[in-house]
Amino acid sequence: MIRVYDFDFNLLAETKRCLSSEWELKYNGIGTYEGCYSINTDIASIFAEHKYLIITEDDRQAVCIGKHISDNLRVYGRTPEWLFSKRVVLPFKTSEIFGDCYTDPETLILYLLSNTYKTPYIVGEDGVISSEINKKAICENIILPEKVGAESLNRHFWRNSAKPLSEVIIDLCDIMGCGFSLKADFAAKCWRFNLEFGREQNLIISKSLKNAYDMTLKESVQDATEGGYFEIFDSDKGENTYGYIYKESQESGILYWEKVLASASGQSEAEKLLKKAEEEYKLNCELLGVSYGKDYNMGDVLRVQFEAGSFRKTLKRRVVGVSIISSPKERSIKPSFAEI
Repeated sequence: MIRVYDFDFNLLAETKRCLSSEWELKYNGIGTYEGCYSINTDIASIFAEHKYLIITEDDRQAVCIGKHISDNLRVYGRTPEWLFSKRVVLPFKTSEIFGDCYTDPETLILYLLSNTYKTPYIVGEDGVISSEINKKAICENIILPEKVGAESLNRHFWRNSAKPLSEVIIDLCDIMGCGFSLKADFAAKCWRFNLEFGREQNLIISKSLKNAYDMTLKESVQDATEGGYFEIFDSDKGENTYGYIYKESQESGILYWEKVLASASGQSEAEKLLKKAEEEYKLNCELLGVSYGKDYNMGDVLRVQFEAGSFRKTLKRRVVGVSIISSPKERSIKPSFAEI
């Protein structure tokens, strides 16, 4: 069932007549939605009358950000986590907020949501911070979870420039190895934020077990590196100097390169950049007889046995995304994986 709500959580329309829908869900990020509807449905008239809408399909939700109207109505959306990109975190240091003691990522996330989320700052394409924003498009009544007790960092965390709130949350969740979600609670008329922690499942995915097909593996070490220098300001000397970070897995040979992370301005940002300099790895497959939401969920860790000719590789991978494509005649669910 497809339902459409306004930003006051009022149900405006519902229908089962969807020509096609495509969801790209993410564990730690912002997903996308595209739906195609007959121009003669009630939903088409709703989209003609309203600018900001929420659309749901089963337990999935999206904030509608655009539409294309011709012989059919095409609706484009982002999962509700996108709303965090409409708030800006100004430059900060955790030492100035929490004192000299190191804090944990979870505490910082909840602090930012409690404070920054309700601050009407946006940053324009020219980098200028503005206080003007259409508050109707931003959810202000947000319910935060109880703390689960994440481990403290071994250093302070900061950002030297204004960043979208979504980007900072993604960085902090990445440190914890978790994901996050924002969902509309239509009964309570509020938004609920949660940190999502996957589980390790006793599920093996392979073609030989006949629960996977169309498996593809892409691997590249073109940009891989095991360490890097980053620029940092030494307050004692009053000058810029260089720090060095490296991965725990000290690879030998060609992969052990020393790289200058020129755009990094501290260890936290440098580690983020270094992580992008890992081997490029993409594994995709279609699953058969394995149900998303029942046998595995977003963030779960599965064992994947990749087999192609004499090539064999067993991998332990986390489900970081799910693509769900539906039409009246068929449905495809394809997970995407990442290293843990």
